[in-house]
Amino acid sequence: MSQGIKPEKCAPAELPVAEETADMSGNRDQEPNPFERPGHGPDARGGSGGRAVGTGTVQLLRHDELEPHQLEALEADPDSASALELLREAEHYLWANSPLATLPCPGANELYDFGRGPGYRPLAPGRREELETHLANCESCRELGSTLASPPPMPLVIDPAPEPGAPGPGHGDADSQQRTTDPGPSISPRLLKRPQPRPRPEASLPLRILRFFPVAAALLVLGLGMSFFRKPPAGIVFAPGGTPLGVTGVTGDTGFPANPLLRGSGTAEPAALLHPRGRILARHDQLPGDWLVSVRPHFELATVPAASEYRVVLERLDGNAFSDGSVVERLTADQPTMTASAPLAPGFYRWQAVAVVNGLPRELGAMDFSVVKPTEPEASALVEQLRALDGDGRRVIHAVRLLHGAGYRSDARALARTLPASPGRDAFLAGHLGR
Repeated sequence: MSQGIKPEKCAPAELPVAEETADMSGNRDQEPNPFERPGHGPDARGGSGGRAVGTGTVQLLRHDELEPHQLEALEADPDSASALELLREAEHYLWANSPLATLPCPGANELYDFGRGPGYRPLAPGRREELETHLANCESCRELGSTLASPPPMPLVIDPAPEPGAPGPGHGDADSQQRTTDPGPSISPRLLKRPQPRPRPEASLPLRILRFFPVAAALLVLGLGMSFFRKPPAGIVFAPGGTPLGVTGVTGDTGFPANPLLRGSGTAEPAALLHPRGRILARHDQLPGDWLVSVRPHFELATVPAASEYRVVLERLDGNAFSDGSVVERLTADQPTMTASAPLAPGFYRWQAVAVVNGLPRELGAMDFSVVKPTEPEASALVEQLRALDGDGRRVIHAVRLLHGAGYRSDARALARTLPASPGRDAFLAGHLGR
């Protein structure tokens, strides 16, 4: 080799970089990608030769941030459903092997304090965030936390009692004073103030009270015996129900009875039909006929203004509730009082009244009454008392009181009309029962 000739530099061999790059990229693109939808494969290029990421892939990567309807659409797609399931399994595998997953589960007290139930204790700073992360991935702790409606029970302490003379708590060495224990769940002060139930004492009567039982029983028997064997005083008339009606002797109160105030008395429109009503005694040989003028019923009506005529129709009933009745007598008068022409036989009767006002009839209503035999049990006691009375004026007043008290008020009014006029008699006849 001569010195004048310079050796030529050899050009480096060109490597097929582009071809190898194309082959490498082509081999990478040919690998199957489960997160790609049809139409979003290696042919879909974007920008300056880069591959575009499909919408389905973005939704899969952010499936935990999707709306419910978007997640349902993603699960309904057959191509995306398998990829979504694989992605969830991968996340579960990563979480199971992460440091947070290996932390122990919190205790019941911490879970109760986390739920902030009655009497809870505040958690340490940052502990709530750790529990929230743990509950989001631990199903057992999450179910336990939802059932803690009340604080956990106090732990059972079975330590033996301290021996006599042993130092109490707080008097040991320094090491024992520095040891700390779990204070356990807190208890509401309201529960601590609740009184404990006490045993109920057995009910027993004092001996002093028991001594009076025989005495009280003896007094009760004595009172019942006296009331049973005591006879009623002579001269007292009793109604069928046992109610005393009055005294038959000449002494005592001889005033006329007062009509009871019934419902309807004193109203603006009093009853138009006054008497007869209730029960009246029939004519009998045992009764003094001159006294009981009511054996011929005396009809009394309330005065109707501008009435020119009063009409009364008397009917006899057979005791049936649906009986129409048969007419016994028709009476007409220009005054609101009239008397029947003949005595009435025992039975049930109804009388109706009509007032003629300005030439037009106005119905005043109807009323029932009954004629009772003096021999019937309900009237026999009263008849015996009436037979013992004579015609003296003072005893007639007693008869009026007896009849009125026994419920024969129409007979009492008829007997009172036979007495001479007096303020008491006139006041008694002017008073009427209201309905």
